[in-house]
Amino acid sequence: NFFDPLGMTRTLVYDESRPQLPARVTGYNGFGDKDDYQILTSGAGGMYSTVEDLFRWDQALYAGRPIAPASQAQAYQPFKLNNDSLLDYGFGWALSDDGQGGKIVSHAGDLSGFRSYIERKLGNRYTIIFLTSKGDVVPRPAMRDAIVNILGGKSFDLPPIPIALKMAQLIRETGIDQAVVQYPELKRSAPDKYDFSESQLNRLGNYFLQKESLAAALEMFRLNAEAYPDSWKCWDSLGGAQLQAGNPQAAAGSFEKSLQLNSDNAHAREMLEKIRVGMTPAEVSPDGG
Repeated sequence: NFFDPLGMTRTLVYDESRPQLPARVTGYNGFGDKDDYQILTSGAGGMYSTVEDLFRWDQALYAGRPIAPASQAQAYQPFKLNNDSLLDYGFGWALSDDGQGGKIVSHAGDLSGFRSYIERKLGNRYTIIFLTSKGDVVPRPAMRDAIVNILGGKSFDLPPIPIALKMAQLIRETGIDQAVVQYPELKRSAPDKYDFSESQLNRLGNYFLQKESLAAALEMFRLNAEAYPDSWKCWDSLGGAQLQAGNPQAAAGSFEKSLQLNSDNAHAREMLEKIRVGMTPAEVSPDGG
């Protein structure tokens, strides 16, 4: 057995042909909907482990098990492409440096609701391991940076909470109208606590479109266009939702605004042409199809 000699008793390669794995976590997206993975292959997505077992793996590698140090050294070398340029990737490890001449190797995973990350700073043997079954609820890069600062004895910032997740929670608890009212208040009172970037409400609007909650999607796209009036993407998304809601006149206004901000927006130009020739909303594909 490959893992048991290393003490990794909670790690295995699993597929759906085997009996149900006891205590296997279920994957969810950041909004709390089930987003599990039916495993048909091994390798990517077929490996189950725990933070503790991955740390045992990390420590075993330093002890030269089960991979010899010479072989590990090869795995940590950049790959040479056919044009002789070097790729910052070895055998399964992304390669970087710590700014002080030390080598960092890392690997990330992203599948359905599952996210994973392991980073090994080889010089001083610092190791960072993330595992979550809740999708992008954890901002991994910001979390990683905070942990690196903690390990280095430096000040750190708590990663901001995605406002899309907070708004989804408020909509569930208080309804769409109250959530919309609370958005500017949160932006005023807690600007550093939440991530208010442009992509957040667009992400939530697209989520509601997928859930066929068109009214909620419209409110999120409208709120985002209001928050980012100079973003052509926000107006383009709002126009698509308005068209889907059967309001081509409002959609045309949003697409025109998007074109004013970005004259290269071919999608907005295409949608405007379809609206102008009198196609019904059902005949127009707002996503450009």
